[in-house]
Amino acid sequence: MLTLQMMTFKQLLLFAVSFLFSTGAIMNIGFSSFFWGIPFFLILAHLLLQLNRSGKLIALAVLPLIWVPFIHKENNRLYFPVIDSKLSLLESAWCATLFTDTEYYSLWPKETFNSSYNEDRYIKDKYCLEGANSFTIVGVHVSHADFGVNLWPIIQNDQSSKKYLLYEGYISGGLTEKTITSDSLKPSTQYQSHLTLYLGSLMYYPMLPIILYSAIKNAWLPENLIQSPN
Repeated sequence: MLTLQMMTFKQLLLFAVSFLFSTGAIMNIGFSSFFWGIPFFLILAHLLLQLNRSGKLIALAVLPLIWVPFIHKENNRLYFPVIDSKLSLLESAWCATLFTDTEYYSLWPKETFNSSYNEDRYIKDKYCLEGANSFTIVGVHVSHADFGVNLWPIIQNDQSSKKYLLYEGYISGGLTEKTITSDSLKPSTQYQSHLTLYLGSLMYYPMLPIILYSAIKNAWLPENLIQSPN
């Protein structure tokens, strides 16, 4: 049985890489979730099984302390430090829709709402905001439309406690156009923490050959060879 001190440099390096990518898998908010981290979990488990009893106990004590706080995502400030931020919505500029397949109302700019979201067969309720409307961000819903990552802050009305989804792009646009005001949010505010964003991005590693190919092509090939012929 190995102790931590007896591990070779190669084993320590493999342990560090496996731990890093396993942590990235847990923090990944993309559509693949932890799937691409499974090989690294298996390597890490194999290395831990080779440790002596005290090494295993240390690992079993330390790893949950690091990983468990990141299991739940939607209402977790470790992922989304914008949670608890305050914002106010201009009453004449926003409307709400409750779709048949959703739990929360969705908020839309009034011009978008009037032109695009009028098919009643998909809607259980709809109305436009009236009166003073101050909200608190209580969570962030992550959707994976077209295999991307779309963040929808969950905002709670401070007067009625009703909860709504408001797409981050609408918040940025509303802050720019002054239909939303906030002391803590800016149009350029990043909703996800740097730690979880960067570590979660490690799960793009299967795309590395394509990324490298694109980078090399753009950097080295003459522009006239990159462009498609007329």
